[in-house]
Amino acid sequence: MAELLPAATTSIPTPNDGAMQGQQQTETLPQTAARPNAPKQKMSYLKSVQQPLVPHFQHVPLRAAKKTFLDGEMRRIGIKYSYKGEPGIIYSSEETEYLASRLKFALVGKFFHGPLNLNFHRNRIIKLGLKGTVNIGRINLKHVLIRLDNEEDFSRLWLHGEWMFDNFHMREFKWSPNFDPQIESPIAPVWVQLSGLPVHLFEKNALFTFAAKIGKPLRMDEPTADMARPDLARVCMEIDLTVLE
Repeated sequence: MAELLPAATTSIPTPNDGAMQGQQQTETLPQTAARPNAPKQKMSYLKSVQQPLVPHFQHVPLRAAKKTFLDGEMRRIGIKYSYKGEPGIIYSSEETEYLASRLKFALVGKFFHGPLNLNFHRNRIIKLGLKGTVNIGRINLKHVLIRLDNEEDFSRLWLHGEWMFDNFHMREFKWSPNFDPQIESPIAPVWVQLSGLPVHLFEKNALFTFAAKIGKPLRMDEPTADMARPDLARVCMEIDLTVLE
C-alpha cells in the first residue's frame, strides 16, 4: 500500500580521407546510386537550431555572439497570428521544448514575507554549499528564479522543499513553461512509502518500475538503498498533486 508523505521542512543557518597530399581525389558513383525519388530526411527543429555558426561569424567573441541579433544566424520561432486585432505568436510543443531546455535545472523560490531583499537571499542561497554555479533573479516581489547548472544541486534544493533564512520562509517549486506567479505549482516531490514488498524487490530497477506506476521516481532514501528496513521502502517521486484530488 502506498502512503503519500509531505516533504520535510528544515531550518538552516578527421578521420583519414585516404587521399595523398598534393593529389586530387576523385570518386565515381555507380548508376544505381541515384535515387531521384528518395524522400529527404527531415531535420527536427531542435537539431536545426543547434547547427554551428557559419564560418564568417566564428571570429566574434562568445559574449558578443550571445547578445547580437546581427550574426546572420537568426531563426524565426513560432507562427504569427492575430486575435481581435491584437498580434500574437503561437509556439509548437517542439519549439516550447527547445526554448525551455536552458531552464531544465531551474527552480522558483517563493517567499511568504515580501517584499524580498534580493541581495540578502541571493547570498544565503549561494552559501548552501552547491557544487555548481547558481544564478538568481527576481521575478516579482515574492518570487525568484533560481537557475542551476547540474542535476545534483537541482535535486538537493527541490527535494528539500522549504528553507528558512533568518526567519524568512522560502518554498521552492520546479519551474515549467506553464509557471504562473498567481498559481502555486501542483508539481511537487513527494515521499511515497511502499509497505509489504518482497525483500528481493528492494533493488533499484525493481523499485523504479514499481514506483513509475504512480509518478516519476526521483530517488530512494538510504535505508531503502541499503535494505536496512526491509518492511518499508521509501521513494521520492515527482507527482502532479491535481491527479490525487
